[in-house]
Amino acid sequence: QENAVCLAKELMLRYLAMRPHSRQELFLKTSRRDHPAEAIEAGLKDFERAGLIDDNVFSRQYALNEINFRPCGRRKLQEKLYQRGIAEDISRPVLDDLYTQHPEKDLIKGVAEKFVQRNRRLEKQKLVERLTRHLQSKGFDWEHIRWAMLDQKVVDGNNFEDNESA
Repeated sequence: QENAVCLAKELMLRYLAMRPHSRQELFLKTSRRDHPAEAIEAGLKDFERAGLIDDNVFSRQYALNEINFRPCGRRKLQEKLYQRGIAEDISRPVLDDLYTQHPEKDLIKGVAEKFVQRNRRLEKQKLVERLTRHLQSKGFDWEHIRWAMLDQKVVDGNNFEDNESA
């Protein structure tokens, strides 16, 4: 038993040396390598006591990194954290803080500007369609997408409502 715990901890330390991981990520990765669940749990508890893993810290680091390098809407980032095993009671305050410091309008503006710049040769209707899909895939809500379209002057406010219902 003790040897199994040492082997599991050794593997988890190698994973942590590469990048921070959530508790669930470490458990799943280590269990895929045929380590017993009890040994993995014992190792995880030791790591938590030593401060080597902390889902609160991980979620803050991960979310900030995503916002800086892959800007996305709150919904998308919530989903990414959930996929890494971060419970909503941990992620909600993290995302509240993050999106207070980095408002979604600022993030979507940067994403939309970059997209429009790269695709400026497209005809207007194609640009509207592709930009909409791009921003939706990044997890931005319709209110922010609409604002970005107007901000980038891809559509004008007068006939934007007509485009919506078409």
